[in-house]
Amino acid sequence: MPATEKTTLNPIKLGQVLVRAGRIRSEDLEQALREQDASKKRIGEILIEKGFIKPEELTHGLNVQSLFTSSGMSAGQSFDSVLEGQFTQKHEEKKTGIKVKAQVPIRSHLAVIYQAPSVILSKADIKAGYIILKNASHIAIKSNDKKGFMVVFKGLKWPFKEAQVFGFTHDVHITHDGASVQQPYKKNIQNVELSYRFILSDNAKAGRHPWPLSIALQPV
Repeated sequence: MPATEKTTLNPIKLGQVLVRAGRIRSEDLEQALREQDASKKRIGEILIEKGFIKPEELTHGLNVQSLFTSSGMSAGQSFDSVLEGQFTQKHEEKKTGIKVKAQVPIRSHLAVIYQAPSVILSKADIKAGYIILKNASHIAIKSNDKKGFMVVFKGLKWPFKEAQVFGFTHDVHITHDGASVQQPYKKNIQNVELSYRFILSDNAKAGRHPWPLSIALQPV
C-alpha cells in the first residue's frame, strides 16, 4: 500500500507580514532573526529595539497576523489576495458516506492594516471649521455571521465636535457618544478604506492631535 504524504500548512509569521506590507526590508528581518537565535527575544521586540518599526506598526502587524490565523490562511497562500479581499477558505468534503453536522461558532475579526497616527490642524482648518482626511484608515474584516455585524466608533473628543466617516455601505455620523453602522455578511475578507470629515470644536487649536477614534466590531 503506497505511503500517503501529509501536507502541513505553515502559519503566517509576523516577519512575513511586516515584509510583505512594506514595513521592513527582508535584510532587516534576517538581521533580527539572527539576533533572536542568540537572545531568544520576541521578533517584534527586536525590530522595535533596532528602530526598524514603531510600536504601532508592530500592533498593526500582529492584527493582520491574527486575521490570517483566524481565517485559516497559511504561508503557502497569497498574502496579496487577502489584502485585495479575494481570499476564501475552501473545505473539501471527505467521501466517507457519513454525513456529519457541525455547529460553527460565530467569529468576527477586525485588523487595522493602516491608521493615520494623528491629525494635524492648520490655521486654515481652524478658520474653515473642519478638516477632510482621505484614506486615513485601512481595515480588513472577516466574519462568518450571516446576520452581519456592527462597526463601532468611539473616542471622539476635543478638538473635534463631530465626524463623518465614508467608505461603508452607509456614511457614519459620529458624536462624542460614538456611533455604529451595520454591515452585511460577505464570504470574503472585506477590505475598507475610510475617509473622514472632522467638524472642529469652537475653541480648537492648530497643531498635531492624536488620532481621535477607535474602531471595533460588535454582533448585530
